[in-house]
Amino acid sequence: STLNWTAFKTPKKVGVKGSFTDFSVKTNKATTVDELLTGATFEVKTNSVSTNDKARDAKIFQFFFKTMKKDSMITGKVLKVAADKVETEFTLNGVTKPVSLTKKVDDKGVVTLAGTLNVLDFGMEGNLGTSRWSYVKGTTDRCCR
Repeated sequence: STLNWTAFKTPKKVGVKGSFTDFSVKTNKATTVDELLTGATFEVKTNSVSTNDKARDAKIFQFFFKTMKKDSMITGKVLKVAADKVETEFTLNGVTKPVSLTKKVDDKGVVTLAGTLNVLDFGMEGNLGTSRWSYVKGTTDRCCR
């Protein structure tokens, strides 16, 4: 399983790609992908941020995630699963918001979920500093095999 993201910063929306290396997805036993996703919960440890640049990773965690109000975790759950969409709920910075994800399943059964969340919706204006991170676009693949 992988959890990749692209953060867009500055008014020019310059993308910085990365991943989280420590996350978990809890599911029920299922016979189909949709059953597996239904009711799934997830937890992301933001101190596992990785951009292949250790100095940048430390700065992102220290100045963006570590300053979150509640804790430095991202949690959530799947609310509804459709043919090509998954409705989720993300909790970040002590704020819970709905987030729609697109769902693709390839011929090998690999599931890819992708979506966009705006950190401003989660009250993280103060975490932006001079970087002006505006939103994070994330993708998970092989999360549910």
